[in-house]
Amino acid sequence: YGLLLWGSGATNTPTLFGGTLQVQPVLSWGIHLALGQQAVPFAIPLNSQLHCLAFDLEFLVYDKGASHFVAFTRGLHVVLGS
Repeated sequence: YGLLLWGSGATNTPTLFGGTLQVQPVLSWGIHLALGQQAVPFAIPLNSQLHCLAFDLEFLVYDKGASHFVAFTRGLHVVLGS
């Protein structure tokens, strides 16, 4: 099981689970992961108003081998267009 955090900006906040949040969460989306890799597509509409829109993402995953059963990815800063 995984959780995708969609944030409004970067942060560096320690958590009770031993990891660090790299984004300021605004939305979260839980997904069940199959073995191996799983793609999570996001359709981005053709809209000039979205040009240069920036947001931050981070993924948390349930991991039996992690000290608190949660593994954290690095934060990802995304800018649409350039």
